[in-house]
Amino acid sequence: MRSGRGAEGATDAERIKSALQQIGLSDKEQAAAEKALMAKLKARQALRDNLEKLRQVASNKQASQQQLKQALDAYTKALARYRALVQEQDRTLFAHLSLRGRASCLAAGVLDNGLGMGPRTRMAAEGRGGSRGRGGPGAPRGRPGR
Repeated sequence: MRSGRGAEGATDAERIKSALQQIGLSDKEQAAAEKALMAKLKARQALRDNLEKLRQVASNKQASQQQLKQALDAYTKALARYRALVQEQDRTLFAHLSLRGRASCLAAGVLDNGLGMGPRTRMAAEGRGGSRGRGGPGAPRGRPGR
C-alpha cells in the first residue's frame, strides 16, 4: 500500500477522507467508511502484488508448467481472499450507514458497485461518459471519418 504522498501531494488516507467528505456522510458514517476503504486499499495492494508475481512468471519464457500452475493458483487464492474481504467490509459498512448513506456510498463506489470509485463512475451512471455513449476511455476523439 502506498502510504506516502502521491502526485496530488496527498496520502491515500487524505484522498479517501476528501472523497468521503464530498458525498455528505455523517461523522460516524465517514469514520466507518474510512476504515472500510483503508482495509480495501490494503487488500487491493496485496492483490496487485500477487498479480505482479503472476505477470513475472507468465512473461518468463523459461517458466515450467509447475511454476505457471503455482503462480495461477496463488493468484486465484489471492483474488478469492480479496473478494471475500471486500464483501465483509461492505457488509460491516452497510450496517453503519443510513439509507441515504448507503445510496451515496453505492453511487460513489465506496460500497462495491461493480464500477469502482470516482468521477467516471458517476459520469457513467448519468450517461455522460464511461462505456456508454461514443466509447470508453480509449475511444477515438473527434468526428467519425476525420
